[in-house]
Amino acid sequence: CKQYLWKLLLSGESPVEFKELGRWWGTDPSTHSQAEIDIMGEQDKDTALFGECKW
Repeated sequence: CKQYLWKLLLSGESPVEFKELGRWWGTDPSTHSQAEIDIMGEQDKDTALFGECKW
């Protein structure tokens, strides 16, 4: 997933201009349960890309 998203970014095809990509896990404040996001890229405090990787 990471390599594919980096390729999209470098070719100008990514909808979000992120600077880093990675996983995220923690407590979801709305449900108070554990949550895990396979891949996340943040552009700024208002714009981010969230995804689930399936192969």
